[in-house]
Amino acid sequence: MMIVDEASYRDKRYRFSRDFRHSMDVATVPLISTELYGVCNEMPILFAKSDGVWQVVGVLNDVALHHALIDADGRWTGDYSPFLLRIHPFRQVADASWEVAPENVLDTPGRGKPFFGRDGEPTDEFARIKSMLAEADEGRAVLSRRAATLEAAGLLTPFATGFVVKSLSPDLAPMFCVDGLRLAKAAPALLARLVDGSPSSLDLAFASVHSMRLLDGAYPDRASADLESRIAVLIDQSVKCARTSAGAAAEAPEAAGAASGEGDGREAMPRFDLDRSEGIDFSRLF
Repeated sequence: MMIVDEASYRDKRYRFSRDFRHSMDVATVPLISTELYGVCNEMPILFAKSDGVWQVVGVLNDVALHHALIDADGRWTGDYSPFLLRIHPFRQVADASWEVAPENVLDTPGRGKPFFGRDGEPTDEFARIKSMLAEADEGRAVLSRRAATLEAAGLLTPFATGFVVKSLSPDLAPMFCVDGLRLAKAAPALLARLVDGSPSSLDLAFASVHSMRLLDGAYPDRASADLESRIAVLIDQSVKCARTSAGAAAEAPEAAGAASGEGDGREAMPRFDLDRSEGIDFSRLF
């Protein structure tokens, strides 16, 4: 993982975006493995392939969405928002490296956080951000490998033929989706081969099927509806467990405030980290 022209930020500062205006015209966002279960409740999960490499993406803006995810003021309208949107101004460029959006880079003295300390070394927070970006790169790579496994199992199909929407946009037309009917009819032996990690290829397939309800459309054969309803129950149970855990962690606000620098006049770093989603037990589906 590298940040383009990192040395050029030695005497500068950065600030995080306060809204999602930076993504209002973006069609899709790459996803990372640790946020799979949070994302599938917020946006459709689809698959794109470029130069033989798969990428798992969330659909952010499209006419086929039931609801807009970002309102006219740049605010997120749902609960969970993907990590790669929240970490802005740090953003990916075409060659999978990272850059800092220039509108959020400030000259010193001024507001914001320094990239480097007086000793010329990255500040603790900038070092932490770079570590999270490296983990995000690995999380994208994990989902890419899982998508390749689904392709090899014959469970990915072109979106244009695998899912019917009222208006097929140029953004969705070249993408792929999980073949819901084939997944519903898959033999136990095939499903067992898809349990290959955490999250597994099977987790990714189920999460994608669950997320498709967010599009104004349907699978061509509604025989897969029973599978979707069973997946929805397990997904919802997992989210409730995660929220219960988060509520317990919030019972120590004073410690959290001290750790973030609140109350001492310093600008606090936004409270987010790479997600550690709860696992979902799919063993009762079949």
